[in-house]
Amino acid sequence: MAAATKRHNAVAGRLEKVLPRNEHTSIYINQAVPGIDSDLRPDITVIDEKTRIATIIDIAIPFESSKVAMEEARRRKKEKYAGIK
Repeated sequence: MAAATKRHNAVAGRLEKVLPRNEHTSIYINQAVPGIDSDLRPDITVIDEKTRIATIIDIAIPFESSKVAMEEARRRKKEKYAGIK
């Protein structure tokens, strides 16, 4: 397994462990967003079943650790998931 994949999976695992859970929250790991016709599979999707608000978490581990690299990774992720509303 590549080092970047290991880092990605480590971050995803840590986030999954600390996500708040209650009777109104559904958490999906590496699955299509329920109710959305799309092949996209975010790393983590948290849905508040009461408000029907979904939070999509798709982790990026850029090779470079500069602010520009992080901003570019964020831009690409926002563009990738722009159609899911």
